[in-house]
Amino acid sequence: MTQGQHPTITGFLERADVVFGPQYSAVLHGSAVRGDYLPGRSDLNLLVVAEGVGPDQLRGLTSGLALFES
Repeated sequence: MTQGQHPTITGFLERADVVFGPQYSAVLHGSAVRGDYLPGRSDLNLLVVAEGVGPDQLRGLTSGLALFES
């Protein structure tokens, strides 16, 4: 699975682009990368690394995190 193949990942990264600009990195790992992701069953594992994350940035990601709620 690539970033563009899952709307939850794409939506979250679009929001992260707004909040962090180019100052972050994200790595998708787990079943989505191994190719054994099962919709409705598997988790989406995304590691995000950013410098100087504070309350304002976390609040800015709220709409992106809401995508992960089922």
